[in-house]
Amino acid sequence: MLLLDLIGWWYSRGWAWALRQLFVVRAMRIITFFSIGDLLKTLFAPFRQDAVETRHAPVGVKMQAFGGNIISRIFGFCIRLALIAVGVTILIFNFILSVFASLVWPLIPMGPVIAIILLVSGVGL
Repeated sequence: MLLLDLIGWWYSRGWAWALRQLFVVRAMRIITFFSIGDLLKTLFAPFRQDAVETRHAPVGVKMQAFGGNIISRIFGFCIRLALIAVGVTILIFNFILSVFASLVWPLIPMGPVIAIILLVSGVGL
């Protein structure tokens, strides 16, 4: 009876749980870890918020600050874009591995039976 309950869980609720963990939970953890949404919102913000304020400064100081601010924004854009690219790449790899794992999931309970058959037939030696 216990074996039938385990197999029933494995192919019904267990499979749904595994798919949710693989596709939804892990993807959300990756998105949260890389803060992809926040990086997209602040894509053109200065790097480390190093912007220089020059309200009542001469024109020469304003031009120098403007150049520095542009360089800071370009550098911040490159860093944020690289982090977004790494996060999306890891999301794609996660998706591929999740598809593979979801295809292997129904075969796992048959593993001991297959191992015994291989051992008896002498393939594993």
